[in-house]
Amino acid sequence: AKSFSKMATSIFACPFYFGLVTFFALATVLLKWLHSVQPKPYMDEIFHIPQAQHYCDGNFSHWDPMITTLPGLYLSSSLPLSIPGRLLFNKGDMFCTPYILRCTNLFFSTGNVALIFLLLNRMHPKMSSSYTFLVASTLGSFPMLYFFTFLYYTDAGSTFFTLLMYLLHLHHQTIPAALIGVIAILFRQTNIIWVVFMVGVSAQHTLLQWMAVQKKNLKTQRKHDWLLLHTFFNLFSVNLQRNPWVIVELVLSILMKTWCYIIVTLLFLLFVYINNGIVVGDRSHHEVTFNFPQIYYFLSTVLFFASPHLISFQKIYNWLSQSIQKPISFITFSVISALLIAKFTYVHEYLLADNRHYTFYVWSKIFKRHYLVRFLLIPIYWYTICQVYLDLKKKNIFWKIAFAICITVSLVPQKLLEFRYFIIPYLLLRLNMPLPTPLSKMLLEFTVSTFVNAITIYLFVYKTFTWPGVKDAQRFMW
Repeated sequence: AKSFSKMATSIFACPFYFGLVTFFALATVLLKWLHSVQPKPYMDEIFHIPQAQHYCDGNFSHWDPMITTLPGLYLSSSLPLSIPGRLLFNKGDMFCTPYILRCTNLFFSTGNVALIFLLLNRMHPKMSSSYTFLVASTLGSFPMLYFFTFLYYTDAGSTFFTLLMYLLHLHHQTIPAALIGVIAILFRQTNIIWVVFMVGVSAQHTLLQWMAVQKKNLKTQRKHDWLLLHTFFNLFSVNLQRNPWVIVELVLSILMKTWCYIIVTLLFLLFVYINNGIVVGDRSHHEVTFNFPQIYYFLSTVLFFASPHLISFQKIYNWLSQSIQKPISFITFSVISALLIAKFTYVHEYLLADNRHYTFYVWSKIFKRHYLVRFLLIPIYWYTICQVYLDLKKKNIFWKIAFAICITVSLVPQKLLEFRYFIIPYLLLRLNMPLPTPLSKMLLEFTVSTFVNAITIYLFVYKTFTWPGVKDAQRFMW
């Protein structure tokens, strides 16, 4: 009894453990509530849950053609659930009920908070535990991620393994990180992009070290992104002409540090070649496009949820002053954005057909209201880019380029406007924004996320509606 009391005291005395237990307990209560009002599989669960039950029963040859992701989610559930079912009842799918399968994401969601906490500890070791957990719980409650704690979807698991890969990478455990990257891909194929991002993160360190050897006064150059980039190209071109072996050594050095990620990438490309595409199952609604406005939708999401950090009277004033004094950048961005929006805006048939998703209302109430609306929002996109760029000032230009490319590649090919595509890009961005910030800003960000989560759950539970010819109640969701 004394040992249990001592353990309990130590747990509740630590903000991390106490917060994690509280997060898990609250999510458990909410899951039980949401399951009581929607016990049957809902939306994409009508594909995911039966597929997992087949795996639980040992039927690994069955595949629902409507499922387009790899079987990471089903394996993560069926392996631990089928064993006790077979041992106790000789029935593998005994414990693979919709409720228990949904519980899978309770653990992934809580694990995401833990991983974010550990990432923050690694990146900002001087922050207090209580403040770090406030940030971790705020990001772990990101509404587009948190809602899918309560449904059997791939998002929580996909995020968990991507964050775990990133954490291992920051601890220089590249081989385990690459192996975890494979698991992340099994949850969602587009996570290959974040495996490639690890290559970029490794390469930028190597490039800086190489430049430091080549040019002694690099420290003064580091403060200016474009000067740093210019210096790199100068050094590269000079060495390419005078001593090409130096360039070969640089490339080999990068390959030595990133070979495990490169192997994963090559194996993925082999899969794409054999599979004749990234998508498995039904490909009819997953055609690749050049939907450049996806970047702008993402920027709008960033501005809303990170508004306490990106919006202030001083920031707006400085941005306006800069834009007026040096208008070339803004004008150039506006012209390019207007062309991209005019030529590359795609509207997926699901976006207009399914009024259960919030994206239906975002499109119909904002973008579809008038053709010019999408162009009038360009200054907001530019403002967001400027503020994010300023917040990433401690990151060098190579990191920023790698991150920007990965975000572009992850979003632009998607024809469908789907908020869930923004989860990992948003979390990686927020993790790399400056900390600590004033407590008031973090509390406001936490309040915004909590309020949106509360509204989302309220609408899902209470504001049901029906479709003609369909007896089951329909519910709003992301």
